[in-house]
Amino acid sequence: LHIGVMNETAWLRMIDRLPPGLSEVMVHPGYADPESDGGGMGSSWLSASRQGELEALLSPRVREAIKQANIELVSFRALAAGDRKNK
Repeated sequence: LHIGVMNETAWLRMIDRLPPGLSEVMVHPGYADPESDGGGMGSSWLSASRQGELEALLSPRVREAIKQANIELVSFRALAAGDRKNK
């Protein structure tokens, strides 16, 4: 997947297709902020894509799909520390 396309539809499609085992998804959610847009990060489309990623991650449909797929969300820190259940 590419920057700016991790919207609700993309998440639902990906969740449905994840293989068993450990998967990593990197996202950069945030709020679209015209005041700080660009800040060395590019253009307004990047700021808007971060807002879209945030909205997708907060989506009740995405959260329910994660629950229904029995996906355990963990942080990289927890993985590195070996704190994850069902290794």
